[in-house]
Amino acid sequence: MRTDEALMSPFRSFSFYRYISILIFSLSLLPSMKAYTAPISLETTVLGEPRQAITESRIIDGKDYLSLTSISNQFGGAYTILPNRVRLDLMGSTAWLGINDNRVNALSIFSLENPVLKIEQEIWMAQTDIQEFFTKSFRMDVLITETFNTPVIENPTINTTEDPPANLQSILPLTAPPLTRTIQSIIIDPGHGGYDLGLEGTAGTLEKNITLKIASYLQEILRQNTTLPISMTRSQDIDLTEHQRLKAGLESNADLMISIHVAGSFSPNVNGYTLFYPHKKDGTGTSQFTTHKNNIDSQYYAKIIAHSIGLETESVLRGIHPSTHTLFKHDAMSCVLVEIGHITNPSEETMMKMDEYQKKIAQGIAKGILAIVKHQQIKSPSLTPNQSELQ
Repeated sequence: MRTDEALMSPFRSFSFYRYISILIFSLSLLPSMKAYTAPISLETTVLGEPRQAITESRIIDGKDYLSLTSISNQFGGAYTILPNRVRLDLMGSTAWLGINDNRVNALSIFSLENPVLKIEQEIWMAQTDIQEFFTKSFRMDVLITETFNTPVIENPTINTTEDPPANLQSILPLTAPPLTRTIQSIIIDPGHGGYDLGLEGTAGTLEKNITLKIASYLQEILRQNTTLPISMTRSQDIDLTEHQRLKAGLESNADLMISIHVAGSFSPNVNGYTLFYPHKKDGTGTSQFTTHKNNIDSQYYAKIIAHSIGLETESVLRGIHPSTHTLFKHDAMSCVLVEIGHITNPSEETMMKMDEYQKKIAQGIAKGILAIVKHQQIKSPSLTPNQSELQ
């Protein structure tokens, strides 16, 4: 070693250790982030339509954070990331959020409890701040659940004085709660129609056409297998508002409305079907949801129908969730909304266009309804539709 190098060696060593110390200190200032935890489900209503976002939480600095980027995309929003802030556009309103800041400028200016973070080109918000953010920024109520509410199908038992026929055992998987009404009339609601196209698949398939065909098959199956009045909110390609659909159900004196829709996602890989039943906001203006008398009936019906669809189609059940959809805002009628699959998934879109699969979905819904009707000891001659008449 040369003399000048020997003289510089301690300084180089000092600089190296100083560099390492500064680096370690700097890294300690970054958010402490652990692996993903359990899936989180968020439900809301966007322009009268139920929307669901599925994401996973990260533990950052000891707190659960959710990807606001993923949630806003699934809710139909658009976001722009700038150097020090984020712009989120949703439902015709705009919210500005500071990065590494807790301040929000939207319909009002307010502060969250925790800072908004930018990690790997994604925006993250503390789970405890999510509901306040969407309520104050977009007047949206968001229900957060940590696990899917799927029906229990093992060891089925039924609260009845006599055992139902054997072919009902696999369709009635749950002990029936005390129900508030008996189904004596049913109305089927094919989602969208007319100028309201609904969602569109990658191959150009329109939601309004799929829902009408499945609803027509469902009406035919039910009429073949029960003497109950079965009506539809629309039997043609016409547009109806949600209030007109609700009015049609009330005017028909229906005890149960089945509303048929398809789901969509920004990811083409998301698949499966989802069911919704009524919950409504309490009178305090908070984002808490409380049950009303139809909740017990509708939730039970949703679980039976969900299980029946799964048996018939072997599709994936994504969940059974409460919603504040407009169709759910009346106590005179129970209601179940079925999203039969994801039209944005190319494989599911292909199946949705097939008559055979449409009939399977209709049969799955019908068998669930007929099992409930049979359980309520209303005359139902047969649970198996006449396939030859559906061709």
